[in-house]
Parts: sequence; C-alpha cells; structure tokens
Amino acid sequence: MLRFPAKFAVPAYPAGGFISPVIGLALRNHTTVFTAPSGYLATGQLAAAAGQANQRALWLRAGEEDRDPGILLGSLIQALQKSAPGSGADTLAAMRRQPGPVSGWAPLFATAAREYAGALPDGGVLVLEHAGALAHSGCLELLGAHFLPLLPEALSTVILSHEPLPPGSIPLQAQQFRERDLRAGSPAGWNAQPAGPLPERALKRALALSDGRAGLMDGLEQACQMIGTETVRRSIEDARSLDDLLLRLARAWIATLEPGAARAAQVAVQLRDFHPEMMHSIFAGEMPGEPAWLQPLEDGWLRVLCGWSPPLRVALRARQKTQPNLLLAAAREMERQGQSERAARLYLDLGDYPRAAEVISGMAEQMLNLGQWQTLQGWLEQIPPQVQRDWPWLMVTAGELAVNRKDGPAAQRIFSLSTTLFRQRGSAEGVCQSLLSESVLAAWQSDETQALNLAHAARSEAREAGQLLYQAYANWQIGCLYAASEQYQTAGQFFDECRVNAQQAGAPLVMQLAEQVKAMLAQHLDLAQQSEHFRQTLVNLDAAQQDVARAIQAVLDSPATNLNLLLAERGWARVPLNLKSQAFRFAPAVRAEPNPLVELWQNLMSIFRFPSQASERSESSDGDSAASPAPAMPTLVPNTHPLTAPLDGAPEPPQATAPAAPQAAMESEPGEEKTPALVAYLLGPFQVVLEDQPLTAWSGGRGRTLFQYLLAHHDRPRTREELMAVFWPDAPEKAARNNLNVAVHALRQAARRISTLDVVTYRDGAYRINPVLSLWLDVDIFEQEINNARRHEAAGDLTATIHALETATSMYQDDFLSSDPYEEWTLQTRERLRLVYMEALDRLSSLYFDNGQYATSAALCQRLLARDACREDAHCRLMRCYTQMGERHLALRQYQICADALRAELNTSPSPATLLLFQKIRRQES
Repeated sequence: MLRFPAKFAVPAYPAGGFISPVIGLALRNHTTVFTAPSGYLATGQLAAAAGQANQRALWLRAGEEDRDPGILLGSLIQALQKSAPGSGADTLAAMRRQPGPVSGWAPLFATAAREYAGALPDGGVLVLEHAGALAHSGCLELLGAHFLPLLPEALSTVILSHEPLPPGSIPLQAQQFRERDLRAGSPAGWNAQPAGPLPERALKRALALSDGRAGLMDGLEQACQMIGTETVRRSIEDARSLDDLLLRLARAWIATLEPGAARAAQVAVQLRDFHPEMMHSIFAGEMPGEPAWLQPLEDGWLRVLCGWSPPLRVALRARQKTQPNLLLAAAREMERQGQSERAARLYLDLGDYPRAAEVISGMAEQMLNLGQWQTLQGWLEQIPPQVQRDWPWLMVTAGELAVNRKDGPAAQRIFSLSTTLFRQRGSAEGVCQSLLSESVLAAWQSDETQALNLAHAARSEAREAGQLLYQAYANWQIGCLYAASEQYQTAGQFFDECRVNAQQAGAPLVMQLAEQVKAMLAQHLDLAQQSEHFRQTLVNLDAAQQDVARAIQAVLDSPATNLNLLLAERGWARVPLNLKSQAFRFAPAVRAEPNPLVELWQNLMSIFRFPSQASERSESSDGDSAASPAPAMPTLVPNTHPLTAPLDGAPEPPQATAPAAPQAAMESEPGEEKTPALVAYLLGPFQVVLEDQPLTAWSGGRGRTLFQYLLAHHDRPRTREELMAVFWPDAPEKAARNNLNVAVHALRQAARRISTLDVVTYRDGAYRINPVLSLWLDVDIFEQEINNARRHEAAGDLTATIHALETATSMYQDDFLSSDPYEEWTLQTRERLRLVYMEALDRLSSLYFDNGQYATSAALCQRLLARDACREDAHCRLMRCYTQMGERHLALRQYQICADALRAELNTSPSPATLLLFQKIRRQES
C-alpha cells in the first residue's frame, strides 16, 4: 500500500465555531453530494458536526493519482484501516490474485464495500473530498455503481466537489447541495475572536465579496490574528473583487516575513499538506515560523486553507524565486517517512528523473501486483529512456504494461533490451525473466522455433546460476510449447523437470500444477494408445468382414456344383424355380469386363447411406440447375489444447470473436443495411469470422478456395467465365459450370451453419462477396498502412511513417494464404506482398537505426533475415546495431553468419564493403 498520512487526516475545528445548518442534514442522509466552488464549505465544520453527532469520521482527499482505479481502491482501504486496523485484507488479496486491468474493477470495488460494512457495523461518515479530480476517469462511475450502493445504511457518505460531477456518476437517491445552500448571509457568526471583531460593515462587505464562502471567511479570522484587524478592514474596503482581497491580504502578511520564513511558506504552499517535523527536517532543525492560513488536521498535520493557495503562490513568487533544493529536501524527507508515491511525483515534477526512477523501481512490483498500472504507465512515460536503462526491472515493468496494452512489438523490443541490460549487470534472475517474456511473445506470434530457443536459453541461464524457481518456470514454458504442438510425450518430460525444480525451490503450488498437467498428459497418451489399438482392431474386423462377404458372394454367384447334384437327386421338375434360376443366370455367356472405379463407387454407396439431396440442388440466378455436390467423407481434425494463450500484441488470429472494430471494406448497395462484420485473415493461415463466430466447417472441394479468391478480389464482381478459367481452365464448359455451381453451393452451406445470410451473391452473371456484409481484410489494412507510410515519409513526418510501418508489419503474420501454398492463383499475389513486407521491414529498421533505437532496429533486421538469410544489407545493419549496443562479439559473429549463408545458398562471399565493416569492428575503429 502507498503511505500518504495527510490524505486521510480528519480536519480540526475550534469548539463553538459556526457550523452551517445544511451540514447536519448531510450527516443524516445515506449519500450527500456538495458541489460548490472552492471556499463555500469549510470542511472543519463537517468534521465538527460529525463529532457532535458521535459519528466516526473516515476521510479521503482524492488527488490526481486517484484517477487510477487501483490507487483509488487502495486509498479507500487505507481510509478504512485508519479507523479499523487490519481491515481490507480480502480486497487486497483479490487485487493481487486478479488485478483489475485483467479481471475488471467492479467486483473489487464491491468487495471493498462489503469490507466497509463488516468493519463499521455501527456506522459513521465517509467523506470523499475533491471528488471532481476523479471526473471523466471512470472512477466516479465505479464508486457510484459498485461501492456506494453496497455500503450499510448506518454509514453516511459525503462527497465534496468544486465542480459539477458528470451525470450518472453518483447514485440517483443522493441528496445534493450547491453554493446557494452554503452561503452565510449574516455576519453574526464571523467575529474574529483573538484580535477583536471586525466592524459589521467590513464583515458585510467581506460576505458580499466572497458570496458567503465559509471557508474563506475562516481565513479572515486568521488574517486578523496575523496582520491585525485594521489592516484586514482596510483591505476589505479597498478590494475590488474577492481575488483582489485575498491577494492584498497575502501580500500584507508576506511583507512581515523574514527571508527564512518566506522560504518556509513557499515550501508549505507548494506541498499543500505538511507536518512540522518535516519542515524542521527540511530547514535543518530551525523552523523559521509557520506559514499562514492553515487548517489543522489530526496527528499534527497542517493543510493550506482551501482557496488561499493561489494568492499565496502569486505573492510569494513576487517576493522571491522558488528554491528547488528545498523541494528536493522535502521529497527526500517524504521518501524517508515512507511516502514513496508522493515523493516520486515531486521528483518527477522537479525533473530529478534518476531519483524518481529509483523510488518508482522500489514500488513497481507492489503496484503491478495491485493493478495500479495506469499510474505506473504515466510515470514511466515521463522518465527518459536513457534513465530507464539504469533500472532494468523498471523496463520489465514497462514490458508488462505494453503487453496489457496489446502492443506486442513494443513489448518485444523492451524485453529484448532488458535481457541485454541484465546480462551486462550479471543479473541471472532478470535475464531469465526477460527471456521467458520474449519466449511468450514469440509463441503468440506463432514463431515456435524462436519461442523454444528463448525458453531453452532461460533454462540454461537459470541452471548455471542455480536459480531453481526460474528453472521450473523455464521448463513449464518449454512444456507448454511442446504441448501446443501436440508433442505430448516430450512436453511431459519438461513438466516433470518443472515439478522437481519447484519442489527443490520450495514452491509447492508450482509443483502441484506441474504434477497435475503431467498426469493429464500421461492420461492423454494412454487414451491415444487405446484409440490406436481400437482403430487397428476395427480395421482388422472390417477386413475380416469383407473377406466373409466376398466368400458369401462367391458361393452365391457360383452354385453350379451343388445345383447339379440337387437336380440329379430331385429332377428338374421337383426343384423350385428360385434355385433353378441360378442355372439360367450362370449359363455361359459373354460378359463385359467390370470397371473397377464404378465397382468401388457402388461399394462405397452401399456402405454409406446418404440422405436424398434432391432438395438441396442449388440453382444459379440465371436458371441453371447445379449438380448436387458429392457427399464428403468425414475428416479427422487434430484436437489441439494449447496450455498458453496470447493476451494480444500484434493483431492475433481470430479465436471466437472478430476484431474490435473492423472497418467496412466494401460499400453497401443503395437501400441495403450493413450487417455484423465478416473478418478474414489472408496473411498467414486462412481464417474467417462471420457474425462473431469462426467459420471452420468446410465440406471440402472448391468452396473454401472459391471463397478465398472472392475475398482477395472483392474490388469488383467476378464473372462466371473468369472463375471457371481460374479453377477449371482445361475442363469442358458444361463440366466447369457444374463444378462452379457445386463449389458455390458448398460455400453457402458452410456459411449457413452460422448465418442465414448468403455470403456470396450472384447478379448479372457475376459472383461477389455479399455487399451488405461489413468486410474487414488484413490484406487491405496492410496495403493501406504501407501507402500511408509512403505518403507520410514523402511529407517528412517520420513519426507517422514509423507508426504506419509498425501497423503494417504487425498485420503480416505470414505469407499470403500460407496454408494453401500450391494454389496457382495465389503465387503472384503472395510474392508481391512478401516483397512489400520485406521492404517495409527494411525501411522501418533503417528509421529506428537513424533514430538511435538500435535494439529495435536489430530485432527488425533479424525478422528480415529470417525470411531472406542472404540480405547482406540487413546483416551489415545488424552488425552496426550490435556495435552501437556494445555487443561487439555479436557483431563479429553476425559477419560469420552472413558469410556462411552466402556461401551455402549463393556460393559467393561477402562484398568488400561488408568485409571492410567487419575489419573496422574487429579493430574497434569508428
């Protein structure tokens, strides 16, 4: 948890002070909302009224940090723990188990409300001050929907905001008060006690200038004590507005200060909340007087009165410049007292990024566990990359956050760099953590080889360093990768190693999980063996059955011997005709040779009894009847059960739903309404999602291939003759037409298992993807972003160029329709897109290199070389990247890889320029 004591301190109020009547009304309601500008409500009055009513007060002053739901939830728990120590354990445990950014915040806020009810059975009052700071962040909605309604009736909630709150963010039954309800219309209660009362005329004018703001009137009492009643009276009479009055009083007070006291005032106003002990520490034990216009809080804390900070800042700035060294001393004191969150923000505001990075690094693990990711992300974005490199664990945190944002390329770059930095620092634990993260990202991008290599590297690193727990984690990852590719026996071996490592490391939960998975894999292998045994038995039985059937038919087809004996015994007349018919049937005659293919088809038709398909004959729009497609034999589809699942980095293959917001790639016909999206992935294995459901049940034949062609050529309708020429160029026209009708029928039947809408329409002799479908194609996005990149680069906007190239390359999961490599019509498109992709990788790598982002440039060069190992320019750039990163040995090794590839594939050697680069790197020349 983050410590920030002043945030939860209840304000004090002088006994017998004025209390607005509406305060008492608020404490009797379940939920009350005060929305009034600064100064209308004196919070001390609210605390005093709660004390008079014997209600326990819980206070929370919301800050900008509470716009993060994780921080706000932690603040609510801290406010409760101040009155009920030990409370909130269930909520904290739930936050660690399932962080809100992953599982959702609603159940966590509901759990916190239940803990409030259990810890405060007798009720009290919960005050949420500065609620306007939470507006437009979603946090107020979480409070209004999942926290406040679940609080017990005996607990009153008072919400204070200086600006109107968004509609629907608070419960409808909440009682609301505004500035008109809080105005103090009479001067009777506002006489300054110690310094003598102000004249009634001055009080009336002060009330008029302040519009009856109770908080500002409290400040007038303090002003009378500090600078005298007469000075306050003159300032009131001379002031032209409220701001002018406050500035006059601030200047009058500051004019009385010694330089040391003015410095103390500057620090106090900058911090807003402070403790005298902190000020003594900042000023080396000599506190040069306390600042003015302070509201005392419990436990000795002080807070500048609401509404007085702006004039004090202006007046102090005119007196002397702010001294950053004093604020740095304040930040160090906060850090010493455990107020790390507040210290980190102050360091960031002052631009002391190394110190901020050190403080944040100490909090990052706990904040990551509690789901306070939004705040972490904001902090890390302020710290320069060169500073982050000094704290590799901060980079690991940044990589985790990039994964949560589904920014796979950024996460890959960060983890790759953190691996290098951890190696330089000799941190085996950090190297293993980063390598395993890289392995997971590679697996999500379907690069199984790279994923296995990285996991094995982590395993070796952990073994050499004696990191038993990381050995277990690495073995788990390797087992998952083998299981995902259905190599269950090999996977079981690594899960068994994981179990042993976890047992040795004292991690029983990991050990139990590995045991459970290993047992399931063993069961799967046993079932597979049984299945194979029964399959073979079934094959043998089927063969025996066929042998007996052939023997029966042989006896029935050639009964001549037994029939002759029977006729000799009984005579022709006494033998029934059904037996004598065999003699007629098998009389010698000239018989045509049987057609083996016809006999095979007849045998198959006799074994498989198919329903009549007369009703399913498809008809084309021009009236031709289509031949019913032949029934398809069942196919055995491997049943994979991967044990790891991607979160999302680069765009993933569809699982059960379409991408979040597919753009329509085709325009509707006039009067037609767009339906839910048809999403198709052609860059890589062919995958389709129709109306949020994956389309996988293809009946074979050309239906699936025809669908691919129409998707890839959706720019215009394709005539029947064009399609026949593509798929059946050598068939007679009638046969080709019949084949096309069968393919269309199969395509429509496959789609109708999901949707009643035809995915393909026929009009004016041509087929096309149904224009009422909202079509999204990864190929379209890829080419669009490539064009955007070229346009941005021509305009000189390199940032936009990089963004467009990143998006385009993330779309390219593999070559065009890589699951159908032998379709002739795909070859030209596949090669064209592959070359465009290679050009994009090369350009993106070059831009990152020019920008000094060498790790990113190196990763792109490796992707380029994975597709073309003979790209000598990519080898050279990779060598330069390694050199710039301080990895000279990797640069020299890369030259050898380049030479080996060129010799093996092209029987040539590196060019003189590449050789010269190698020699310069070896000699450590510039």
